[in-house]
Amino acid sequence: MHILLLSLWWGGALSVWILGWSLPRYIESPNLVFSAVNSLRILLENYCLVAGPGLLLTLTAGWLSLQAPLRNRAILIVVMTILAGGSGRFLTPVLQRMVLAMGRPLADMNLESPAYIEFVQLKSLSQGLLLAHGLGAFLLIVMAIRVGRPKRRFGIEL
Repeated sequence: MHILLLSLWWGGALSVWILGWSLPRYIESPNLVFSAVNSLRILLENYCLVAGPGLLLTLTAGWLSLQAPLRNRAILIVVMTILAGGSGRFLTPVLQRMVLAMGRPLADMNLESPAYIEFVQLKSLSQGLLLAHGLGAFLLIVMAIRVGRPKRRFGIEL
């Protein structure tokens, strides 16, 4: 269950990030691209807020019997949940309000206007947070697989 939750987290983050970079090639309107990616991002961030506590529960319940070190993994789960929550509860609504306040399509904006520059900076920060908690999920998957395998000593499987 633990690896399933992490896989959904990582897959969701990866798909939002890839769509954010590839959709502009196929859709002409930056506003439509922003809306589509933003909708997926909101779904992912809501999932992350639910999956974070679930990951902590499955971590403690399932991995204590293996006597695996859990502190670093638990800290990483908490940090990832905070990053996803911060992005979803603070940055995403600000970006949505900025697009509405601009009053015209993003393609028609002056690239040197302060509002557009601030929008691009906040969007870059949001993408960085998405990348950070997505990479954290991948790292946790690797850690879970590594700890879950039996250890080998001198070529003998235990």
